[in-house]
Amino acid sequence: MTLDEYLKKNRVRQSCLATLAGCSQSMISLVTTGRSQLSPEKVLRIAEATNFEVTPHELR
Repeated sequence: MTLDEYLKKNRVRQSCLATLAGCSQSMISLVTTGRSQLSPEKVLRIAEATNFEVTPHELR
C-alpha cells in the first residue's frame, strides 16, 4: 500500500501522521508525491507510525 493510499483509507491527515512519525507535514507531502528521498531512519519512523500497513519497502 502506498502512503497516499494509507492516508485515504484510514482518513488520516498528513499532519497527524507527521506528528506520530516525528517529522513535518511537508515531508509527508513530499513522500506521498514521490519527491523526497528518505533516510533509513525516517522510513522506519513512518512505517512504524502506520503500524507497518505501509512497509519500509513501499516507502523507498
